[in-house]
Amino acid sequence: MTFTTVRLLRPLAAALVLLMLPVSAYAAAPRRVAVLPLGSLGVDEDVASSLLGFLRAEVGKIPGFTVVDLSKQGRVAGADCKGEEKCLAAAGVKYGADEVVSGTVAGVGEAYSIDLKRVVVRTGKEDARITELISGEREVLIDGVRGAAFKLLLPSQYVGTIQLDLAEAGAEVFVDGRAAGKTPLKAPIPNLPPGKHALKIVKPGFADFDKWIDVRFSRVSVVKVDLKNSSITGVMFEKEAPAEPKPEVAAVGPSEPVAPPVVVKPVFFTGQRIGAVVAAALGLGIGGTGIYFALQAKSETAAIKKLQDAAGTSGGVLPGDRSEALGRLRAVQANAMAADIFWAAGGVAVAAGVVLFATGGQATPTIAVGPGGATVGVAGRF
Repeated sequence: MTFTTVRLLRPLAAALVLLMLPVSAYAAAPRRVAVLPLGSLGVDEDVASSLLGFLRAEVGKIPGFTVVDLSKQGRVAGADCKGEEKCLAAAGVKYGADEVVSGTVAGVGEAYSIDLKRVVVRTGKEDARITELISGEREVLIDGVRGAAFKLLLPSQYVGTIQLDLAEAGAEVFVDGRAAGKTPLKAPIPNLPPGKHALKIVKPGFADFDKWIDVRFSRVSVVKVDLKNSSITGVMFEKEAPAEPKPEVAAVGPSEPVAPPVVVKPVFFTGQRIGAVVAAALGLGIGGTGIYFALQAKSETAAIKKLQDAAGTSGGVLPGDRSEALGRLRAVQANAMAADIFWAAGGVAVAAGVVLFATGGQATPTIAVGPGGATVGVAGRF
Protein backbone atom coordinates (compact mmCIF):
# COMPACT_ATOMS: atom_id res chain seq x y z
CA MET A 1 0.00 0.00 0.00
CA THR A 2 1.55 3.34 -1.03
CA PHE A 3 1.84 6.38 1.21
CA THR A 4 -0.63 8.28 -1.00
CA THR A 5 -3.22 5.49 -0.65
CA VAL A 6 -2.82 5.47 3.11
CA ARG A 7 -3.42 9.20 3.30
CA LEU A 8 -6.80 8.69 1.61
CA LEU A 9 -8.04 6.78 4.67
CA ARG A 10 -8.39 10.00 6.68
CA PRO A 11 -11.16 11.59 4.60
CA LEU A 12 -12.81 8.17 4.33
CA ALA A 13 -12.81 7.83 8.12
CA ALA A 14 -14.29 11.32 8.48
CA ALA A 15 -16.96 10.47 5.90
CA LEU A 16 -17.82 7.30 7.82
CA VAL A 17 -18.42 9.29 11.00
CA LEU A 18 -20.57 11.85 9.18
CA LEU A 19 -22.63 9.09 7.60
CA MET A 20 -23.24 7.32 10.92
CA LEU A 21 -24.35 10.40 12.88
CA PRO A 22 -27.74 10.74 11.10
CA VAL A 23 -28.49 7.14 12.07
CA SER A 24 -29.16 8.31 15.62
CA ALA A 25 -31.96 10.60 14.50
CA TYR A 26 -33.46 7.84 12.38
CA ALA A 27 -33.22 5.19 15.09
CA ALA A 28 -34.85 7.47 17.66
CA ALA A 29 -37.87 8.13 15.44
CA PRO A 30 -41.00 6.13 16.28
CA ARG A 31 -41.82 3.10 14.14
CA ARG A 32 -44.71 3.80 11.77
CA VAL A 33 -47.30 1.00 11.87
CA ALA A 34 -50.10 0.48 9.36
CA VAL A 35 -52.93 -1.43 11.05
CA LEU A 36 -55.06 -2.88 8.25
CA PRO A 37 -58.79 -3.71 8.52
CA LEU A 38 -59.46 -7.00 10.31
CA GLY A 39 -61.00 -9.89 8.46
CA SER A 40 -64.13 -11.20 10.19
CA LEU A 41 -65.29 -14.77 10.69
CA GLY A 42 -68.75 -15.08 12.16
CA VAL A 43 -68.57 -11.55 13.55
CA ASP A 44 -70.65 -8.53 12.56
CA GLU A 45 -68.81 -5.87 10.58
CA ASP A 46 -69.66 -3.33 13.28
CA VAL A 47 -67.94 -5.48 15.91
CA ALA A 48 -64.88 -5.99 13.70
CA SER A 49 -64.75 -2.25 13.04
CA SER A 50 -64.95 -1.45 16.76
CA LEU A 51 -62.18 -3.91 17.60
CA LEU A 52 -60.07 -2.41 14.81
CA GLY A 53 -60.57 1.05 16.31
CA PHE A 54 -59.53 -0.24 19.73
CA LEU A 55 -56.46 -1.91 18.22
CA ARG A 56 -55.32 1.20 16.35
CA ALA A 57 -55.80 3.35 19.44
CA GLU A 58 -53.82 0.98 21.67
CA VAL A 59 -50.98 0.55 19.15
CA GLY A 60 -50.73 4.34 19.02
CA LYS A 61 -50.15 4.41 22.80
CA ILE A 62 -47.22 1.99 22.78
CA PRO A 63 -43.88 3.79 23.34
CA GLY A 64 -41.82 3.94 20.16
CA PHE A 65 -44.70 3.37 17.74
CA THR A 66 -47.09 5.60 15.83
CA VAL A 67 -50.09 4.57 13.73
CA VAL A 68 -50.37 5.49 10.05
CA ASP A 69 -53.64 7.30 9.33
CA LEU A 70 -55.51 5.27 6.71
CA SER A 71 -58.72 7.30 6.93
CA LYS A 72 -57.81 9.41 3.90
CA GLN A 73 -57.18 6.39 1.70
CA GLY A 74 -59.81 5.57 -0.88
CA ARG A 75 -59.36 1.83 -1.26
CA VAL A 76 -57.16 0.50 1.55
CA ALA A 77 -54.13 -1.22 0.05
CA GLY A 78 -53.39 -4.62 1.56
CA ALA A 79 -56.97 -5.29 2.66
CA ASP A 80 -57.14 -8.23 0.23
CA CYS A 81 -53.64 -9.62 0.89
CA LYS A 82 -55.06 -12.56 2.89
CA GLY A 83 -52.02 -12.55 5.14
CA GLU A 84 -49.48 -12.92 2.32
CA GLU A 85 -46.29 -11.30 3.59
CA LYS A 86 -44.96 -9.78 0.34
CA CYS A 87 -48.36 -8.28 -0.39
CA LEU A 88 -48.53 -6.74 3.10
CA ALA A 89 -44.99 -5.39 2.79
CA ALA A 90 -45.89 -3.78 -0.56
CA ALA A 91 -48.90 -2.12 1.09
CA GLY A 92 -46.60 -0.89 3.86
CA VAL A 93 -44.32 0.72 1.26
CA LYS A 94 -47.32 2.57 -0.17
CA TYR A 95 -48.22 3.95 3.25
CA GLY A 96 -44.64 4.82 4.17
CA ALA A 97 -44.90 2.41 7.09
CA ASP A 98 -42.11 0.50 8.81
CA GLU A 99 -44.40 -2.34 9.85
CA VAL A 100 -47.82 -3.69 8.94
CA VAL A 101 -50.28 -5.35 11.33
CA SER A 102 -52.92 -7.58 9.76
CA GLY A 103 -55.29 -10.21 11.08
CA THR A 104 -58.75 -11.61 11.60
CA VAL A 105 -61.36 -11.64 14.35
CA ALA A 106 -63.66 -14.59 14.93
CA GLY A 107 -66.59 -15.15 17.25
CA VAL A 108 -66.10 -17.85 19.90
CA GLY A 109 -69.32 -18.07 21.90
CA GLU A 110 -69.62 -14.75 23.73
CA ALA A 111 -65.91 -14.01 23.25
CA TYR A 112 -63.72 -13.04 20.32
CA SER A 113 -60.56 -14.62 19.00
CA ILE A 114 -58.12 -12.18 17.41
CA ASP A 115 -55.31 -13.52 15.26
CA LEU A 116 -52.70 -10.87 14.44
CA LYS A 117 -49.41 -10.86 12.57
CA ARG A 118 -46.69 -8.24 12.30
CA VAL A 119 -44.76 -7.88 9.03
CA VAL A 120 -41.58 -5.80 8.76
CA VAL A 121 -41.77 -3.81 5.52
CA ARG A 122 -38.00 -3.65 4.97
CA THR A 123 -37.55 -7.44 5.03
CA GLY A 124 -41.00 -8.46 3.83
CA LYS A 125 -41.05 -11.12 6.57
CA GLU A 126 -43.38 -11.94 9.45
CA ASP A 127 -41.75 -10.81 12.70
CA ALA A 128 -44.38 -11.90 15.23
CA ARG A 129 -47.78 -13.55 15.44
CA ILE A 130 -50.26 -13.94 18.30
CA THR A 131 -53.75 -15.28 18.92
CA GLU A 132 -55.74 -13.79 21.79
CA LEU A 133 -59.14 -14.70 23.24
CA ILE A 134 -60.86 -11.59 24.60
CA SER A 135 -64.28 -10.93 26.07
CA GLY A 136 -66.20 -8.80 28.53
CA GLU A 137 -67.52 -5.29 28.79
CA ARG A 138 -65.98 -2.36 26.95
CA GLU A 139 -63.18 -1.67 29.46
CA VAL A 140 -62.21 -5.33 29.76
CA LEU A 141 -62.35 -5.69 25.99
CA ILE A 142 -60.06 -2.71 25.51
CA ASP A 143 -57.62 -4.15 28.06
CA GLY A 144 -57.57 -7.39 26.09
CA VAL A 145 -56.86 -5.58 22.83
CA ARG A 146 -54.16 -3.50 24.54
CA GLY A 147 -52.49 -6.65 25.84
CA ALA A 148 -52.58 -8.16 22.36
CA ALA A 149 -50.96 -5.02 20.92
CA PHE A 150 -48.13 -5.12 23.46
CA LYS A 151 -47.53 -8.86 22.96
CA LEU A 152 -47.28 -8.27 19.21
CA LEU A 153 -45.17 -5.10 19.12
CA LEU A 154 -43.43 -4.73 22.49
CA PRO A 155 -43.51 -8.11 24.26
CA SER A 156 -40.84 -7.07 26.78
CA GLN A 157 -43.40 -4.67 28.28
CA TYR A 158 -46.22 -7.23 28.45
CA VAL A 159 -45.87 -7.40 32.24
CA GLY A 160 -47.61 -6.74 35.54
CA THR A 161 -46.64 -5.90 39.12
CA ILE A 162 -47.09 -7.28 42.65
CA GLN A 163 -47.46 -4.94 45.63
CA LEU A 164 -47.27 -6.53 49.06
CA ASP A 165 -49.35 -5.30 52.01
CA LEU A 166 -47.80 -6.92 55.09
CA ALA A 167 -47.77 -5.65 58.68
CA GLU A 168 -44.63 -7.52 59.82
CA ALA A 169 -41.27 -5.90 59.04
CA GLY A 170 -38.08 -7.82 58.29
CA ALA A 171 -39.76 -10.70 56.44
CA GLU A 172 -37.88 -12.05 53.42
CA VAL A 173 -39.91 -12.04 50.21
CA PHE A 174 -39.35 -14.37 47.26
CA VAL A 175 -41.14 -14.43 43.90
CA ASP A 176 -40.67 -17.56 41.79
CA GLY A 177 -37.69 -18.47 43.96
CA ARG A 178 -35.90 -15.14 43.50
CA ALA A 179 -35.30 -12.78 46.43
CA ALA A 180 -37.33 -9.56 46.20
CA GLY A 181 -36.10 -7.95 49.44
CA LYS A 182 -37.29 -7.59 53.01
CA THR A 183 -40.48 -5.95 54.24
CA PRO A 184 -41.37 -3.22 54.08
CA LEU A 185 -40.42 -3.37 50.40
CA LYS A 186 -39.16 -0.07 49.02
CA ALA A 187 -41.21 -0.50 45.84
CA PRO A 188 -43.66 -2.94 44.23
CA ILE A 189 -42.20 -5.97 42.43
CA PRO A 190 -42.34 -5.08 38.70
CA ASN A 191 -41.85 -6.71 35.27
CA LEU A 192 -43.64 -9.99 35.98
CA PRO A 193 -45.16 -11.86 33.03
CA PRO A 194 -48.95 -12.18 33.36
CA GLY A 195 -50.03 -15.45 34.94
CA LYS A 196 -49.49 -17.35 38.20
CA HIS A 197 -46.41 -16.55 40.30
CA ALA A 198 -45.17 -18.26 43.46
CA LEU A 199 -45.00 -15.83 46.39
CA LYS A 200 -43.04 -16.97 49.42
CA ILE A 201 -42.57 -15.00 52.67
CA VAL A 202 -40.17 -16.16 55.39
CA LYS A 203 -39.80 -14.69 58.90
CA PRO A 204 -38.50 -16.34 62.07
CA GLY A 205 -41.32 -17.15 64.46
CA PHE A 206 -43.88 -17.52 61.67
CA ALA A 207 -44.80 -20.40 59.40
CA ASP A 208 -43.52 -19.98 55.86
CA PHE A 209 -46.07 -18.36 53.58
CA ASP A 210 -46.36 -20.06 50.15
CA LYS A 211 -49.14 -19.01 47.79
CA TRP A 212 -49.79 -18.54 44.08
CA ILE A 213 -50.53 -14.97 43.05
CA ASP A 214 -52.28 -13.98 39.84
CA VAL A 215 -50.50 -11.24 37.87
CA ARG A 216 -52.37 -9.38 35.14
CA PHE A 217 -51.08 -7.26 32.31
CA SER A 218 -50.72 -3.57 33.15
CA ARG A 219 -52.16 -4.17 36.62
CA VAL A 220 -50.76 -3.95 40.14
CA SER A 221 -51.78 -7.02 42.13
CA VAL A 222 -52.11 -5.59 45.65
CA VAL A 223 -51.84 -8.62 47.95
CA LYS A 224 -52.76 -8.25 51.62
CA VAL A 225 -51.16 -11.00 53.70
CA ASP A 226 -51.93 -12.19 57.24
CA LEU A 227 -48.59 -13.79 58.14
CA LYS A 228 -49.81 -15.00 61.54
CA ASN A 229 -52.42 -17.20 59.90
CA SER A 230 -50.38 -17.70 56.70
CA SER A 231 -53.28 -16.53 54.58
CA ILE A 232 -54.25 -13.94 51.98
CA THR A 233 -56.93 -11.59 53.27
CA GLY A 234 -57.43 -9.67 50.05
CA VAL A 235 -56.24 -9.14 46.47
CA MET A 236 -56.97 -6.06 44.38
CA PHE A 237 -55.98 -5.46 40.76
CA GLU A 238 -55.24 -1.79 40.35
CA LYS A 239 -54.36 -0.10 37.09
CA GLU A 240 -50.74 0.80 36.68
CA ALA A 241 -50.12 4.49 36.11
CA PRO A 242 -47.42 4.72 33.44
CA ALA A 243 -47.20 7.99 31.57
CA GLU A 244 -49.12 7.73 28.33
CA PRO A 245 -46.78 8.09 25.35
CA LYS A 246 -49.34 9.87 23.19
CA PRO A 247 -51.24 13.11 23.81
CA GLU A 248 -54.64 12.16 25.11
CA VAL A 249 -57.26 14.15 27.00
CA ALA A 250 -59.60 12.11 29.16
CA ALA A 251 -63.28 12.88 28.60
CA VAL A 252 -65.13 14.30 31.57
CA GLY A 253 -68.83 13.74 31.80
CA PRO A 254 -71.55 12.29 33.95
CA SER A 255 -70.93 8.72 32.74
CA GLU A 256 -67.15 8.86 32.37
CA PRO A 257 -64.63 8.56 35.22
CA VAL A 258 -62.08 11.33 35.65
CA ALA A 259 -58.61 10.20 34.68
CA PRO A 260 -55.90 10.79 37.29
CA PRO A 261 -53.12 13.22 36.41
CA VAL A 262 -50.06 11.69 34.77
CA VAL A 263 -46.96 11.64 36.96
CA VAL A 264 -43.75 11.76 34.92
CA LYS A 265 -40.58 10.28 36.40
CA PRO A 266 -38.00 10.34 33.60
CA VAL A 267 -34.87 8.24 33.93
CA PHE A 268 -31.90 9.76 32.17
CA PHE A 269 -29.07 7.30 32.67
CA THR A 270 -30.41 3.98 31.46
CA GLY A 271 -28.12 0.96 31.09
CA GLN A 272 -27.92 1.56 27.34
CA ARG A 273 -26.88 5.17 27.84
CA ILE A 274 -24.16 4.23 30.31
CA GLY A 275 -22.85 1.84 27.65
CA ALA A 276 -23.06 4.69 25.12
CA VAL A 277 -20.89 6.94 27.29
CA VAL A 278 -18.36 4.12 27.71
CA ALA A 279 -18.28 3.52 23.94
CA ALA A 280 -17.80 7.22 23.20
CA ALA A 281 -15.02 7.51 25.82
CA LEU A 282 -13.33 4.45 24.34
CA GLY A 283 -13.59 6.02 20.87
CA LEU A 284 -11.97 9.22 22.10
CA GLY A 285 -9.17 7.18 23.67
CA ILE A 286 -8.60 5.30 20.44
CA GLY A 287 -8.62 8.59 18.52
CA GLY A 288 -6.02 9.94 20.96
CA THR A 289 -3.78 6.98 20.13
CA GLY A 290 -4.13 7.96 16.47
CA ILE A 291 -2.83 11.44 17.33
CA TYR A 292 0.26 9.84 18.90
CA PHE A 293 1.06 7.95 15.68
CA ALA A 294 0.41 11.08 13.61
CA LEU A 295 2.95 12.98 15.71
CA GLN A 296 5.45 10.15 15.22
CA ALA A 297 4.93 10.38 11.45
CA LYS A 298 5.44 14.15 11.63
CA SER A 299 8.68 13.64 13.61
CA GLU A 300 10.04 11.18 11.04
CA THR A 301 9.13 13.58 8.22
CA ALA A 302 11.09 16.35 9.98
CA ALA A 303 14.09 14.01 10.31
CA ILE A 304 13.98 13.26 6.56
CA LYS A 305 13.88 17.03 5.90
CA LYS A 306 17.02 17.50 7.99
CA LEU A 307 18.80 14.76 6.00
CA GLN A 308 17.76 16.44 2.76
CA ASP A 309 19.00 19.83 3.96
CA ALA A 310 22.32 18.34 5.03
CA ALA A 311 22.78 16.63 1.63
CA GLY A 312 21.62 19.64 -0.36
CA THR A 313 18.57 17.85 -1.79
CA SER A 314 14.89 18.79 -1.54
CA GLY A 315 11.35 17.69 -2.42
CA GLY A 316 11.06 13.99 -3.22
CA VAL A 317 14.80 13.53 -3.83
CA LEU A 318 16.39 11.45 -1.11
CA PRO A 319 19.85 12.38 0.25
CA GLY A 320 22.95 10.37 -0.40
CA ASP A 321 22.47 8.26 2.73
CA ARG A 322 19.48 6.49 1.21
CA SER A 323 19.35 3.63 3.71
CA GLU A 324 18.58 5.91 6.69
CA ALA A 325 16.21 8.04 4.61
CA LEU A 326 14.32 5.01 3.30
CA GLY A 327 13.99 3.64 6.82
CA ARG A 328 12.55 6.90 8.04
CA LEU A 329 10.19 7.06 5.04
CA ARG A 330 8.90 3.60 5.87
CA ALA A 331 8.40 4.75 9.47
CA VAL A 332 6.40 7.75 8.20
CA GLN A 333 4.16 5.46 6.15
CA ALA A 334 3.67 2.95 8.98
CA ASN A 335 2.84 5.64 11.56
CA ALA A 336 0.48 7.42 9.16
CA MET A 337 -1.33 4.16 8.45
CA ALA A 338 -1.61 3.41 12.19
CA ALA A 339 -2.96 6.93 12.81
CA ASP A 340 -5.61 6.53 10.11
CA ILE A 341 -6.67 3.12 11.42
CA PHE A 342 -6.99 4.37 15.01
CA TRP A 343 -8.86 7.50 13.87
CA ALA A 344 -11.29 5.43 11.82
CA ALA A 345 -11.88 2.97 14.71
CA GLY A 346 -12.27 5.84 17.17
CA GLY A 347 -14.73 7.60 14.89
CA VAL A 348 -16.84 4.45 14.59
CA ALA A 349 -16.83 3.96 18.39
CA VAL A 350 -17.87 7.58 19.03
CA ALA A 351 -20.60 7.36 16.38
CA ALA A 352 -21.85 4.10 17.93
CA GLY A 353 -21.94 5.85 21.31
CA VAL A 354 -24.00 8.70 19.84
CA VAL A 355 -26.46 6.21 18.32
CA LEU A 356 -26.78 4.23 21.57
CA PHE A 357 -27.26 7.39 23.62
CA ALA A 358 -29.87 8.84 21.26
CA THR A 359 -31.86 5.60 21.11
CA GLY A 360 -31.66 4.99 24.86
CA GLY A 361 -34.92 6.87 25.41
CA GLN A 362 -37.99 8.19 23.71
CA ALA A 363 -39.80 11.34 24.77
CA THR A 364 -43.47 11.85 24.11
CA PRO A 365 -45.93 14.48 25.38
CA THR A 366 -48.78 13.58 27.72
CA ILE A 367 -51.98 15.42 28.64
CA ALA A 368 -54.40 14.27 31.31
CA VAL A 369 -57.35 15.77 33.13
CA GLY A 370 -57.55 15.26 36.86
CA PRO A 371 -59.60 16.60 39.74
CA GLY A 372 -57.24 19.58 40.04
CA GLY A 373 -57.30 20.44 36.36
CA ALA A 374 -55.22 19.56 33.31
CA THR A 375 -51.69 18.20 33.55
CA VAL A 376 -49.16 18.43 30.75
CA GLY A 377 -45.85 16.60 30.76
CA VAL A 378 -43.29 14.63 28.83
CA ALA A 379 -43.04 10.88 29.32
CA GLY A 380 -40.77 8.13 28.09
CA ARG A 381 -37.13 7.12 28.32
CA PHE A 382 -34.57 9.96 28.33
